[in-house]
Amino acid sequence: MLIERLADEHHPDTNYTDIFLLSYRYLISPATFIDKLTIRYNVVPPPNPTQEQLEYFNKYESVIKVRVLGVLKKWIDQYWTDFETNSRVFEKLLSFLDELEREKDVSLANLGKRLRKIISEKQKQSKILLAYTGLPIFFLFFSSSFLLLLFFFFFFLSSFFLC
Repeated sequence: MLIERLADEHHPDTNYTDIFLLSYRYLISPATFIDKLTIRYNVVPPPNPTQEQLEYFNKYESVIKVRVLGVLKKWIDQYWTDFETNSRVFEKLLSFLDELEREKDVSLANLGKRLRKIISEKQKQSKILLAYTGLPIFFLFFSSSFLLLLFFFFFFLSSFFLC
């Protein structure tokens, strides 16, 4: 029920999504969460649906899928360390994206490609941060502007001491 609300087809609630992503670890593990998101993405019509149920499903299936991808994007953007520090969750994410890129709907497949680009950028940021500062990955909890400031601060300090 909680996961369904994240990708509700009628009433997207960004506040709920933000609060859920901040606190879900008290309820379920990141691995379980990505499994639940995958299940929600792969929504199926009820068994032996009536014509009305089938019409409803056909009308809202793509809406649900796009909302799940929106939640996933926000999760990647704001809580990258959930993936970076847990190889099992990262592998599940990549597996989901592999499946997404084989999607018949080209727009959904393209969203999967965009998510891959975001992941690639997050990985680059992590490597740069670690290479230039020697700081552990948990610093990625901070905003990108803070990380940029931190990067320049350490760069300035290192150049100051090397002169």
